[in-house]
Amino acid sequence: MKGAYLIFMKLMENKEIEIGKLGKIKFKKGYYIYVGSAMNSIKSRTGRYIRGIRKKKWHIDYFIEHTSLLYIIEIASDKRIEAALSNLIESFEGIPIKGFGNTDLREVPSNLYYFKKKPEDLVENVRNSGYNVTAVVVG
Repeated sequence: MKGAYLIFMKLMENKEIEIGKLGKIKFKKGYYIYVGSAMNSIKSRTGRYIRGIRKKKWHIDYFIEHTSLLYIIEIASDKRIEAALSNLIESFEGIPIKGFGNTDLREVPSNLYYFKKKPEDLVENVRNSGYNVTAVVVG
């Protein structure tokens, strides 16, 4: 199944983290949502985050190991919807971490968004925005 996914994480303390070629970034404690694309297989892409990452390839691979994985929302789509999802998450008052994860997607400021407080009803908001949520996987 093709599509996209949202990774919902919690960072327990303020922390400076080395993010591959981006270098060291200071992150505030709180909640983070990462928007990813999986145009080959959502299950194999999200599975690597649930099982644990062996080899770091993307920005999120460096960040996620410092967080508590809360859940992943899988969204089926034959079209690339990553930019639209990033805009949606930002519209929920997510603060973009500039340049994180969107090196191939210039129409959005980031694929990682910060929330000081837990964004409530995220799954329902995504569904109500017309996206085909196929699974919510608890980490």
